[in-house]
Amino acid sequence: MQSVSRFELSAALDLARAVLPTGAALLLVSDAFEHELCDDVRLLGIGVRYDATMLLARDPWQDGLPLHGFVRFRDLESGEILSRWIGAAERARYHEASEARELAIRRRFESAGWRVGMLDERDGKASLAGAFGLPQVALR
Repeated sequence: MQSVSRFELSAALDLARAVLPTGAALLLVSDAFEHELCDDVRLLGIGVRYDATMLLARDPWQDGLPLHGFVRFRDLESGEILSRWIGAAERARYHEASEARELAIRRRFESAGWRVGMLDERDGKASLAGAFGLPQVALR
């Protein structure tokens, strides 16, 4: 069985800097869960050196956390199995936190000179066109 290595945004951006010529177009499609691990200097360096665009994949549960009632899950840090109640208030907090995270990511990349659009997984062409402010029918 082949092991799959974990995606590291910082390493991917370092690779892009090493192989792409200045002014090249760079497209990052990501959920950006690791964006905090990537320093601002690296993001700004990419934003200044390249025509950098990010399509941000939304949290698939942002509009409706499907969990309800008592839910068991494993804490990723401790490995402990936990049981928690998920009700309307918890789902609302999850939605708000997901929207806040998305806004923080957008602002961070935009302030580093990146173009940012939202990825609609049903229509990647329209998502890319939207990131560039183009009409949805411009790409075929």
